[in-house]
Amino acid sequence: MNDTLELGHTTADPADQRDPGSGFGRMSLNNDAVARVNTITVGGVTKATVGNPVQNTITLNGNANLIITNTIGADDAPLGTLTMSGSSKLTFSTVVAGSPRVYVQSFLGNAGSLEILSVPGDGTYPLISYESAVSGVSLILPPGFFGYLVDDPGSRVISAVVSSAPPKSLVWRGNISSDWDTTTANWVDLDTMQPATFTDGDAVLFDDTATGSTVVTVVGTVIPAGGTVFDNTNKSYTITGGTISGTAATLKNGPGSLTIEATHAPALVVSNGAFALSVGGVLNGGLTLRSDAAASSAGTINGPVSVLAGSFVNDGTISTAPGTITVGANTAVTNNGTINVTGQWTVSADAVFANYGRVNHIAAGNNRLTVNGTLLGDGIISDLDGGTTQNTIDGRLVIAAGGVFRPGDTETEVIGEFMVEGRLDINNGSTTIIDIDLNHPATNDVVFADRWSTLQGRIVMNNIGTVPFAVGQSFHIFRNNNGDTFPNSPDNANHIPVMWPLAPGLGMQWDLSDFRTNGIIRIAALAPTNAPTLGAQFAGGTNLTLTWPASFAGYQVQVQTNTLDVGLTETWYPVEGSETTNRVDLEIDPNNPAVFFRLSAE
Repeated sequence: MNDTLELGHTTADPADQRDPGSGFGRMSLNNDAVARVNTITVGGVTKATVGNPVQNTITLNGNANLIITNTIGADDAPLGTLTMSGSSKLTFSTVVAGSPRVYVQSFLGNAGSLEILSVPGDGTYPLISYESAVSGVSLILPPGFFGYLVDDPGSRVISAVVSSAPPKSLVWRGNISSDWDTTTANWVDLDTMQPATFTDGDAVLFDDTATGSTVVTVVGTVIPAGGTVFDNTNKSYTITGGTISGTAATLKNGPGSLTIEATHAPALVVSNGAFALSVGGVLNGGLTLRSDAAASSAGTINGPVSVLAGSFVNDGTISTAPGTITVGANTAVTNNGTINVTGQWTVSADAVFANYGRVNHIAAGNNRLTVNGTLLGDGIISDLDGGTTQNTIDGRLVIAAGGVFRPGDTETEVIGEFMVEGRLDINNGSTTIIDIDLNHPATNDVVFADRWSTLQGRIVMNNIGTVPFAVGQSFHIFRNNNGDTFPNSPDNANHIPVMWPLAPGLGMQWDLSDFRTNGIIRIAALAPTNAPTLGAQFAGGTNLTLTWPASFAGYQVQVQTNTLDVGLTETWYPVEGSETTNRVDLEIDPNNPAVFFRLSAE
């Protein structure tokens, strides 16, 4: 296409129904698709992308290649989102010093490459101007040129630094000083095995061959664009001082430890050994943990965080935008600080997320934490754009089937509070453990929420004190953030949890009559005359509905089918799911000669 492609063309007259006042356009290239475009503009006359960033998008997948002669978007009319994945390419016919080729609000360069077909010569060329970015792309240059990408979060521009001189591969010795600068020969060139100084664009290695300091002081800003590798076993490295910039990821291999006290712009992948980000340290490219060793942060992490192995403790601040946080299977993540998350995320099965700090869901829309593993602690999970009613609360905490929720717990059983500034769903198949100590001023764990919709699964009333359960006791388990008198209307009024133990004690029962609306569980007497009644209703000769009082939640309908000459026996079979409700609907099989039902607490 030798002309201009307009995404989301709009007019200057939004009131004119014949022409759109606001609209959007999306371009997606997949597999081996190639598109050649002179210029891509966004938003037309009204520049409608402003304030509506997600609508006008370009997505490059697989081996797709988008070749641009001039520019995409403009400073006052940027593209909403540019996403690159796989081996896709964004190709620039040429570049111009001082003038970005792409203006975008969110650049999700998860993979792929930026290629420049022609460069005027050595220099720095701005490529992408952004509002937020995840940059994992590489740079391809014409023959005879070498270079790297620099992501400057201050100016929010990704630039290509181009040189006709090839980069070096260096290993740290530190025999002269601890300074990582461009003038001190603290390095050895791996090609010549001669002492060398560092030049921006070089690849660097830190291993056990260091003969001097392993506390490395970054002087000013260095750009190891060829990549940084820590492959240390017996030596521990600490990086302090200025800024490590560039877009080439830093890899931590080897069982030795690494501590960062500086500002680190590239993505950091820890595959082996312990890692710590100290107070004052900054990771601007996110963090991926694949090591079984412990990792911790008391500093600031910007970008996605993936905990795929081992344990991680956050005492600082994490802001995952424009990505999210991953809590992988068999991992343990503890948050004592602040985590700002965009989008939906999950605590995987067999993982533990202990929240004693604050988690903020900061993006608009349906932000959601789904717990398939274990969630515990006395922290806060907040949907910052939440509301007070069903239709205005879009963020939520979901305890899914198989998930475990232990509000207030640390490594030992304690009474505490957990706050959900949003909607709470506790789904069927989950387990919620409530610690109770009648000698404690707070009596029991409490979960605060803006609204609860589903309260199912199994609720374990765990008496950790010396005072036994007794008739008349009352436990306010779930409380509304808007006040105890604020009405709560669950979506499924007939859904009730399974209580454990099934009864508080001899002659007692759990009273759930005020549970779904106000979150209160009481203990009532179970008199012999207070036996439950199993009601039956027939419909059309083919359907049977059995009901019983909600106060007998946790009881199970059991059934046996026999011939008429056998009658009733001692063998009973459960009606699956009946212990989570007080109503079951069954189909009548006319071929069964005799069917018996009973309601059992066992």
